[in-house]
Amino acid sequence: MKISLRFLPLALLFLFVPLFALEQDEAIKACEQPKSAPDFRIFYDENSTSEQIDAGLDQILDFLRQNPHRINDELGEYCDRLFTPFIFNAKMYNTGKIDFERIEKALKFKPDLNYKTLIASPICNSTLLLMPLPSGQKSNLSEADVIRLVKLLVRHGADANDKFILSCIYSADGFGIFKELLSMNADMSETPWQIALDMRSFAHENGATLKFGEAVNLKAAQFGKSVKFREFYREKMRYFEEFLKFKSLKEINKGGLRFFIETNLALDNAESVKFLLENGLCELADECEFLRKKAKIYEAAEILKLKF
Repeated sequence: MKISLRFLPLALLFLFVPLFALEQDEAIKACEQPKSAPDFRIFYDENSTSEQIDAGLDQILDFLRQNPHRINDELGEYCDRLFTPFIFNAKMYNTGKIDFERIEKALKFKPDLNYKTLIASPICNSTLLLMPLPSGQKSNLSEADVIRLVKLLVRHGADANDKFILSCIYSADGFGIFKELLSMNADMSETPWQIALDMRSFAHENGATLKFGEAVNLKAAQFGKSVKFREFYREKMRYFEEFLKFKSLKEINKGGLRFFIETNLALDNAESVKFLLENGLCELADECEFLRKKAKIYEAAEILKLKF
């Protein structure tokens, strides 16, 4: 059975982006397939051999030498840019090796690195290669090599502030990539929102429903104190802790911060509120008052014991 690696970014798309939110020019369309360009499907079939993929990449390089002006054209069944297979292919996934030599050759044609196929920008595509396939097959790539690739892409003009990059990194558990992009001053201000969304999903999967503006229900409170949740929470909070090594709470999107607060109120998660207070939440008068008011509405007993 052949499973296309090409649809890995689409799985993420349906998690985070409603179809009605896509721009018209992002809709699925048919694109030209020149005879002198390879069939792009070979790059995304996990059963393709390394030799087949290498030959396909060399065919693209030959095509670009003859047609350098077409570096940013969208071709083939998936309307892909000619650069994409160099940074997103089954050989990378299966062997754990990134062909930096061929990537450098492709970069000499100066591709625009801020294109998207639906949500999959070059940085996003590279990061998603760390994720398991729907079949359960795990990637053999090392995060260190993906970080090297991301740095190379940024150096050649890829936008580290693309709005979907955080979702890609977080979904792939690319903590090292997250740290690297933060050090480049990339905008990761939606980090609390991403964590809160994940917490709500995790709670729901475990039978605990978190409701907005209602007193904490017993099941949610019990789940918030469980070993299972605490382990999950501490793993995800690495991202928030790292973010605050570079930024402050005032640089976080207000809606995302409040979503994080309400999510933890619904779990009566005092540890999260302590974390916010220790990092200056009450230096933001409006947010401190928001916490006070909402803590009473949620009747979050453990949180109400804190001084703020």
